[in-house]
Amino acid sequence: MAGTGCTSTRETNPQRTATEPLLISTAADKAAKEINLEIEPGAKVFVDAGTFEGTDAKYAIGALRERILQLGGALAPDRASADKVVEIRSGALSVDQSSTLVGIPHFEIPIPLASTGLGIPEIALFKKSERKGAAKFAATSYAARDGRAGGASGPRYGFSHDTDWVVLFFRSEEHTSELQSQSTISYAVFCLKKK
Repeated sequence: MAGTGCTSTRETNPQRTATEPLLISTAADKAAKEINLEIEPGAKVFVDAGTFEGTDAKYAIGALRERILQLGGALAPDRASADKVVEIRSGALSVDQSSTLVGIPHFEIPIPLASTGLGIPEIALFKKSERKGAAKFAATSYAARDGRAGGASGPRYGFSHDTDWVVLFFRSEEHTSELQSQSTISYAVFCLKKK
């Protein structure tokens, strides 16, 4: 008697990589930590996020609410029950990307009478790919009862980064990031890296 079996794995390909929201949330955490307002201990604070926009804004708003708690405030569910209102705003909450290549980029050689060409993979003698998360936050506080100014925390910035280095022939690949521990891999062989 003979039997056979097989295993299949389902792979998904979401629109965003895991690294992108990690970069944005790390930058948001850093910018929120820099916000500094004078809040009386135990004061009821309503956080007004009506003008707060950006990618992953909900996480950033949560980080700023946490900062209000760290400063001694107590979160109020609405403006009517608050002693103070803290209006938060975002000037930036996104990711920048840059890449430098010394070598031959990926390209296709056209083949007559064929619908697709022959793909030649990228050959990198040196390559640096960098993604940077950036956040810019500001906050203004005022009395909930009469709108009298209480204080302001001007623009505060937070940055995060994720960088890949590839050097071929001597084949050293290094990955540096604030999102995970640094790793270095070295090879003594020539290889091509294709994404």
